[in-house]
Amino acid sequence: MWTRNIGLFVAIVISMGLSACSGEQSSSPMPPTSGRVMSASETPPSSVFPIPRIDGGGHNWQPHRTQFPQSTYKLVKGQQVQVIELHGWLREGLKETGCEGENDSGPTWNYRFELDTGWAEQAGISLRDLFYPGDLNHQQDDPHVDTDNRVEGKPMIKMELTSWDPKLHTEPVPKGWELNSLCPKQSYWPFNPVNPLNLPEELQLDDYVRVVGSLISDAPHQTDGTHGGNRNDHWDISPTNKSPKEDDPNNPARWTEIHSPDLIEAIDKRVPLETVRGLTLHSNCFAPLIDCDIVGMTEIIQPPGPKPAWAKSVGVKEAILFGTNYKTIVEGNETRTGANITHEGDAVNIRIAVQGVPPFTAEPGKFAAIYRVFWSPNPPPSNQPLPICDSLRHRLVTIDASIDDLNAKYDSTENRKLLDPQRKRLEDNRARTEDEITKNNC
Repeated sequence: MWTRNIGLFVAIVISMGLSACSGEQSSSPMPPTSGRVMSASETPPSSVFPIPRIDGGGHNWQPHRTQFPQSTYKLVKGQQVQVIELHGWLREGLKETGCEGENDSGPTWNYRFELDTGWAEQAGISLRDLFYPGDLNHQQDDPHVDTDNRVEGKPMIKMELTSWDPKLHTEPVPKGWELNSLCPKQSYWPFNPVNPLNLPEELQLDDYVRVVGSLISDAPHQTDGTHGGNRNDHWDISPTNKSPKEDDPNNPARWTEIHSPDLIEAIDKRVPLETVRGLTLHSNCFAPLIDCDIVGMTEIIQPPGPKPAWAKSVGVKEAILFGTNYKTIVEGNETRTGANITHEGDAVNIRIAVQGVPPFTAEPGKFAAIYRVFWSPNPPPSNQPLPICDSLRHRLVTIDASIDDLNAKYDSTENRKLLDPQRKRLEDNRARTEDEITKNNC
């Protein structure tokens, strides 16, 4: 058996020191499922556990908000289950880290999976449909969290393999599941979590793998104060401040999971051809009479090195996630439908800022997106969308308008001490913006 910072723009330089082979590489699109192994167990876990489902801690697993045409669908105990195939890298889930929890079925084995975004594009799987903002706030690899309002990191997908403890069930053990003592508490598992296909070599970290399993979304866990803390709590409401329940599949604070995987199959040892980063911004609104914060971020992102001989420039693709409040973008591209993206040598510069809408509505600013940066055979673009000086001047105009609005309130209110902190934050932000204008010789 087997702290909040008003108007502060954080600059982050991202470079992945991974060696890419010479020449242009591409991921293989999703082949037909006919004739291929789709489960490592006689009884796939996706055929055992129906969705939706509530675990012993009260957290609700719901169907994913997107039904992908690439998936297969089946009924399990009267509930439709979506089974999807994804390719990418196994980043966590070996013997040292896998056995981490237990739910109402038995011990669970947790993995973290990095999606091959190039493969996903060829397979027709959209990042904006697959990921939630909650994925970026919670399921990220080594996220950089400057404050709860600003998060940056590599998007990950959690995979959770559920076992079967007979003491917790009245039904018989699923056919083909075997007793295993990898976790402290013995339980029946659909396959060996570290060697699903019983091959001579166990799964290794950074293996490029093929995953097949039940695609779901998990609750944001805000009721127990874990899994993302305040930064995910900001997204546990819609852009219009109407609070959806935690078990609403369209709640932006939820995240994507493969729960449970039917198969994890190692393919090879290839390395990523893209640098992938996700970021979320949230602008607080503290009171109806006080302007909302301006929260922004600047990132310089490079593709994996070294630069191939065929590469002439750097390409970038932006996927804006649902839950973004476009009308709160105060610095971005010309149409305010995304970030201001410029090319700087062998890197791209991404600048974005949000600010909640004017007082009395107290509608917070929200932005969530995933960026893919890669080597391109095409010449660099000749036009730069919204040059830095125009962007800075636009920000200054926005700040001045907020100061004018605050001054009008200041003259008409008796409790001026309430507005003094906001006035100071706006003045400090204006001074920093003027410094940036000077440094950029605008």
